Amino acid sequence: FKTAGIDMQPYPQWDEASEKFQVADAADLPFEDSSFDTVVSFETLEHVPDPEAVLREFHRVCRKNIIVSVPNCELPSSLEASRLTFFHYTDRSHVNFFTRNSLTEALLKTGFAPLDMALINACPTQPLLNELFRLPASLTHLLGKLARKDAFQMTILVVATKGELA
Repeated sequence: FKTAGIDMQPYPQWDEASEKFQVADAADLPFEDSSFDTVVSFETLEHVPDPEAVLREFHRVCRKNIIVSVPNCELPSSLEASRLTFFHYTDRSHVNFFTRNSLTEALLKTGFAPLDMALINACPTQPLLNELFRLPASLTHLLGKLARKDAFQMTILVVATKGELA
């Protein structure tokens, strides 16, 4: 496979394969139309001022598919009731807050048809339980296992296919 990577700033790790990486704006990619079979965008859309412009640009350079992940902003009532906050809301570089519905809407609006969507990256509750209750390790381990079944999934992951722009 041929790959290319872009970011808003350079990284020293790029020196080993500098021909594969470059600094660019995601809303104005330095690639020809239909340059890539698949565009992969992990944890990008929450940082850009106009995520639909970025998705339209991804649509332009992609031939077939897109794989996107963003922080999950569908907070469960238990987190809201506890007055705890998810780190995503305190990161000042995040300017967009997606739910499965809003991400699906943005993808459809920019010419992508979601094929599969999953919530991933369970938020571990065991450290919180350890801190709150100061229970013996064996008990917190058991509570941690029980809590994992309903754990908050921190990331929305979508695989979509390229269709026509709306």
